[in-house]
Amino acid sequence: MKVSPYDFRNMPQEVIDFKEEVSNILNFSRYQAKVLVAATPTWTGEEGEVVYCYYVSAVTGYYDLYTYLYANSGWRVSVFSALT
Repeated sequence: MKVSPYDFRNMPQEVIDFKEEVSNILNFSRYQAKVLVAATPTWTGEEGEVVYCYYVSAVTGYYDLYTYLYANSGWRVSVFSALT
C-alpha cells in the first residue's frame, strides 16, 4: 500500500510537525526492534523502545522470552517461560 504524497508547503507549522512525528513513529512502514541473546539492556532507552531477549537454559531445558519496554525512565520486563 502506498500513501499518496501531499504538499505541506502552505500548511501551518503545527501540521508539518505532526506529519514529521507520525513519519518518525511509523519509520516509513519499517518497524525495528532490538534482539538480545541472554542479556539485559545496558543502555538508556528511548521512551517506548522495545527489546526482545531469548534465552535457553541447557541445564533446565526451559527457554525464556524476555520482553523489555522502556517506560517512565526505566526498563520494564515481562517473562514467558516454557519447556523446549
